[in-house]
Amino acid sequence: MDGVQKERQDLQPVFLTLTMRNCSAAEMNGTLDAIFKGWNQLMANKRMKRLIAGYFRALEITYNEQEDTYHPHIHAILLMPPSYFTTPKDYMGIMDWVKVWRKAAKLDYDPSCDIRAIGTGSDKSGAVAEVAKYTLKSTDYLKDDEKLTDKLVSEFGKAIKGRRLYAYGGIMKEVAKQLDIDAKDNFTPGEIRDKAGNILRKDIDYILSNYRWNVGLTRYDYEGQG
Repeated sequence: MDGVQKERQDLQPVFLTLTMRNCSAAEMNGTLDAIFKGWNQLMANKRMKRLIAGYFRALEITYNEQEDTYHPHIHAILLMPPSYFTTPKDYMGIMDWVKVWRKAAKLDYDPSCDIRAIGTGSDKSGAVAEVAKYTLKSTDYLKDDEKLTDKLVSEFGKAIKGRRLYAYGGIMKEVAKQLDIDAKDNFTPGEIRDKAGNILRKDIDYILSNYRWNVGLTRYDYEGQG
């Protein structure tokens, strides 16, 4: 977002959530196929291609313990031109998003969607980071109940194997490629650097966590400090 701001200060980020109905563990693969195909169809939509200058999208899967069902959904940060907020033909309310998502995902019901503006001030990257940190979290599958944790890790692992859980598009993809960020090579607590060694941000709070699978005890052991 820092890189995007340098190139296109006019772009405004919005936070979009796209959902489908809950599914069983046996239905999860098919549901994930449908949600990713739906996203690709949505991004191919002429109106979306005209409006969305860039995006970051991530998959989250939550678990409903009462019903023993799974809820895959997409969180996305879309970069929109100022006209999205000022021009009636460009603006899309909740029901507009419901309509286009239903069509793109080929659903026979109105799905739940949410769209909201974020970072309308000067520090757009900070606002985006604040929102994005909630999209993928360990609390979705690491529970106090060890047997439940084992079950969720197993089911999630089978469902997401070989899938791309997050992706960039448009100007976000271009800037990410230019920065050539590689977390494996450049992770330093409290800093984000590119491959040239340039510090991109210093002001990020961090938590270091190490989850290790203990085969003998068939559970996750937690080690770490914040």
